[in-house]
Amino acid sequence: ALHRALTRSTALQHAARRASMAAAAGKALPRVAVGQLNSTGDHAANLAQAEKLCAAAAAAGANLLCLPEAFSFIGASPQETISQAEALDGPRLEQYRTLARRH
Repeated sequence: ALHRALTRSTALQHAARRASMAAAAGKALPRVAVGQLNSTGDHAANLAQAEKLCAAAAAAGANLLCLPEAFSFIGASPQETISQAEALDGPRLEQYRTLARRH
């Protein structure tokens, strides 16, 4: 956990340094939003919640919305979660790609 926190901290420092350099060069900086949701085993409900977050982020001027890992599905057990895995070009992620293009 400590290593993960330090790695994250270092990554944030590098991102801040790059942002500062971009600002000094007169480049526009992206606006980033972070969305929090409580994923469940209901794919449609998770997609609807992500869509609301996406719309709110876009309305606030964000170019990028970061969602938590496993945002599209969390099963009642690890086995249920694993059983719902699909390829990156599967139908569930295509729904999220469509959502991103729309906003």
